[in-house]
Amino acid sequence: MSKWATLDEYLLEHETLIKSICQMVDTGDSEALSDMAYEIWLKTRGKVNRSPITHCFDCVYIVANCAGKKTSIGLLTSISATLLGRRVKAMDSNSPDDFRWFMSDWGKDAIVSVIDDENLYFDCMVWWRGDEEE
Repeated sequence: MSKWATLDEYLLEHETLIKSICQMVDTGDSEALSDMAYEIWLKTRGKVNRSPITHCFDCVYIVANCAGKKTSIGLLTSISATLLGRRVKAMDSNSPDDFRWFMSDWGKDAIVSVIDDENLYFDCMVWWRGDEEE
């Protein structure tokens, strides 16, 4: 039995979580960050190999760093402990082949459609791309 009676309740819970994370990352511009992070979360939630909560933290990490808010995985882990009472590691891979949804074509397309800048996407993903060529 699901803890949500409707899809709207499920979506609202995760949108609220994203807003709370963004408020802790950047008190000055948290609304814009949370709107973008939630939009990416909505566009990719059915395809990712992540729990919905962990995926929220991934989306905040991506948007915050693309917006120039240097946000570390450690900071988000600390925020997760505060908000959830447990540690969540953003941008981690649970896949044996190290698949990262945000590096897939559909993940990139979803992110770029929200941040509206493909070059910014590549700049923000440089660490994750490793030795890949642009």
